[in-house]
Amino acid sequence: MNTLSPLPLGRHAPCIQDAASLKTVRDLVRHAVSRLSHAQVAFGHGCLDAHDEAVALVLWALHLPPERYEPYADAALSPDEVRQVAGWSSTG
Repeated sequence: MNTLSPLPLGRHAPCIQDAASLKTVRDLVRHAVSRLSHAQVAFGHGCLDAHDEAVALVLWALHLPPERYEPYADAALSPDEVRQVAGWSSTG
């Protein structure tokens, strides 16, 4: 059985203040696009660019339908949801 764990973020780990700035699904997607772009992730196996991949990952992590980004884009998130999606622990 494969289990996924958060990637080690090293010196690029977001600080706790970054979490406070992520308030909506759109904010998380924007953050994920930046992280994917910085990591120079290659696309082409389902998603063609960082934005599509970020939308798919964020919606999946929030248990939302992957084909319905726009209705949820500006939905407010709880701090726990942000930590869950971003892979940050609640203890810092």
